Amino acid sequence: MKIKKWFIGILLLTLFGIYSIFVLLGEKTLSFLTTEDGLIESAGALFFFAAAMLFLILFWKDKLGNDLFLFRTGKNVFYLLLAFLFLVAAGEEISWGQRILNFRTPEVFEQKNVQKELNIHNLDIFHGMDKSGERKSFWGLLLNLDRLFSLFWLFFCFIMPVMASYRPNFHKLMNRLNIPLVPVWLGLAFIGNYVFSKVFEQFYTEKWVLSAITEVKETGFAFLFMMIGLWFWFSHREIN
Repeated sequence: MKIKKWFIGILLLTLFGIYSIFVLLGEKTLSFLTTEDGLIESAGALFFFAAAMLFLILFWKDKLGNDLFLFRTGKNVFYLLLAFLFLVAAGEEISWGQRILNFRTPEVFEQKNVQKELNIHNLDIFHGMDKSGERKSFWGLLLNLDRLFSLFWLFFCFIMPVMASYRPNFHKLMNRLNIPLVPVWLGLAFIGNYVFSKVFEQFYTEKWVLSAITEVKETGFAFLFMMIGLWFWFSHREIN
């Protein structure tokens, strides 16, 4: 399929491109690009928002619905759930526009949020660090949203597609439920993004650079989810 070759080419160029900034750019430029609400973080928010809109369109155009055993739906609710998830991710990425619009943090968030911002992922209960700045224990990280997000993309974008490829009964179940299956080659891009981030982390010790790598990794995931939305959109057009 010609479109698949285009997708793979864009994925490779983008992943190599976003990580090449750590090799090609100076410290000042790198810091500018990866700062709060900088180009990298803003791009991540836009990618998540684009993904949300694509899945919302897919939900609107869907005519098959889901066979959930006890009842059927008129439209594919999994598209709607993904649209909601990525819309929230876009808002969280930029603290719901707080710094852009320059409005004050509500008192409840100021007290419970590690960065005293209007977002959920930095609330004490969801953050990876405790109040003393130390990394939480294994059990303390069970509600960490970064870890839950990692488990989500690993399961949805890689484990499920691989299982569907090698387990016919699982593939039949996914088809019956009409759960959108990510192509394995696209799922491998998620693994690649994660591996790239871990490799680059081995070469730096400065906290700001490690934070920059995390920002690039998150933007990479946002881009990949947008590409998934585009792939499903193109696939939906071919079917119809």
